[in-house]
Amino acid sequence: MKTVCGIIGSLRKGSYNRGLMMAAVEVAKDAGLDIRIFDRIAELPVYNSDDDTDEKLPQSVVDFKQAIGDAAGLVIATPEYNYSVPGGLKNAIDWASRPAGKSPLNRKPAAIMGASTGIGGTIHARSDWQADAQVRDLDRGSRHSNEHRRDLKLRALPCRA
Repeated sequence: MKTVCGIIGSLRKGSYNRGLMMAAVEVAKDAGLDIRIFDRIAELPVYNSDDDTDEKLPQSVVDFKQAIGDAAGLVIATPEYNYSVPGGLKNAIDWASRPAGKSPLNRKPAAIMGASTGIGGTIHARSDWQADAQVRDLDRGSRHSNEHRRDLKLRALPCRA
């Protein structure tokens, strides 16, 4: 069974995206994937390159990078805040993307999904992620063009967080 690192972009315990990720964990088992959720992005300090040295790297960052590095792929469930990716998730990706050329994200297969009760779903957050993924050299596969994006408006999703 392949291990995939799961990241939830919302910090809220009862978020729709937490529920979405929990459902993905169950469904992935049938596909031979073990999604292990890194549920500590709230512990990551705001990225500061002054702290991005081997001597100063916070333990939460070390653990986060290790979780990504040990995984065969990455799956992110994220809401959309102000037409973009939530700040906590962006901060986490900023930490994981360093140092350039040695990032655990390099050529890592990645997928992003999102749940929302809003009419636009999470299309802007996922669109921003696509642009960010190009910069980060993530392997998004071939399904990243506009014609392949689909938003499913969520009416209700029971969350068991």
